[in-house]
Amino acid sequence: VRTSAEIYLSYFDPETSLNFLEHIRQARVPVLWIDGTEDQVAKRMDYEGIFRTAKPHPANQYTTVRGGHVDMWARAAEPTLEWIRQFK
Repeated sequence: VRTSAEIYLSYFDPETSLNFLEHIRQARVPVLWIDGTEDQVAKRMDYEGIFRTAKPHPANQYTTVRGGHVDMWARAAEPTLEWIRQFK
């Protein structure tokens, strides 16, 4: 993954908010959000509801893969690559 320092720090800067709701509402690009089907954190925090607050964009996508909060990442590559391919 290649990005600029400005983009990286816009999310990881310790001076910025860690509030997903705030970030997704400010997103100016399409959003891909992947949750695990067994992710209790995602369910408790209503990540799908947070995703729905993103500015509408035809490329926005919410999807789930098998797994929990941590192990779902092992299955997230394929839906991520499929989503990225639309931007050719």
